[in-house]
Amino acid sequence: MKLTALRYGTTHLGENWIFIDGDPKKKYRISLLFFLLEIDEKKYLVDVGCDTMPGFDLVEHTSPINVLSLLKIKGADIDGVILSHTHHDHVDGIRYYENATIYVHESEKEIVRKLAPNNNITTFSSEFKIAENVVIKHIGGHSAGSSVVEIKTDKTTFVLCGDESYHRTCFSTPNLAGGSRNRERTNYFYTEYSKPCYTTILFHDDTIVEGIGIKVLHKDN
Repeated sequence: MKLTALRYGTTHLGENWIFIDGDPKKKYRISLLFFLLEIDEKKYLVDVGCDTMPGFDLVEHTSPINVLSLLKIKGADIDGVILSHTHHDHVDGIRYYENATIYVHESEKEIVRKLAPNNNITTFSSEFKIAENVVIKHIGGHSAGSSVVEIKTDKTTFVLCGDESYHRTCFSTPNLAGGSRNRERTNYFYTEYSKPCYTTILFHDDTIVEGIGIKVLHKDN
């Protein structure tokens, strides 16, 4: 198994998105990331990024499909797309992957159906096993269908968090975390994934990849 982070741009987010009662005039630079998961002979993307982001200033931005091409992978090579949720910046690029099966929580299926009418769509309620050590789990804090992807390795379980958390400091001050539609589920997320057995990966973390490009986060021996 191999896990790779792909960065295709940056933007700025108001502090009020990140923290409850944050100052909307204070801006945080955030990365725009999606992830490639290679399991045996299959290739999965976790989210697909965006070509446009209405209402936000895109900085050093390129199409996510261009970053994927750095790995000499084409859209047609992708077997599956796992969606953490269906907000624009996570699903806009879905049109590049017409051969892929799309995995999404049942509450957001119709959004995907409109964007990708010809793809096979697999939905789930609470969780869905992609492979022996890869499971999608519904959280529902950030959006109705918001989910995380747990990837178990010999040393840790990586958790691809979608937008359940915008900023790492929220793990130490979860009651101040913004971006939640369901505070109970958001609190559950922080309680569960603060445990030391997990390595959390945030989709807007500005420290994971430098500049436009890729970084291998894990590769089995």
